[in-house]
Amino acid sequence: MIIVEVLSDSIKNYDRGEKFEFYRSIPTFQEYILIDQYKIHVEHFYIGENKKWTLVEHNDINNILKLTKINFGISIKDIYARIDFE
Repeated sequence: MIIVEVLSDSIKNYDRGEKFEFYRSIPTFQEYILIDQYKIHVEHFYIGENKKWTLVEHNDINNILKLTKINFGISIKDIYARIDFE
């Protein structure tokens, strides 16, 4: 299972903390994507073969977010295509 969420200022710490802890208790949960709505910043958490969670951060508009559990990738540019930060 993969969960993707858009962060808001009011609950971003909860999403990274207690909510992520709860999600990790779900046996089929394998990837967690957090997208910042105020700046270019995507956090990609995934569980590795060693059962440890890894974080990959994307701050460059030219990066590609590649999921590890399914064959899927999307450019950070496409994620933020219709967002105006001004």
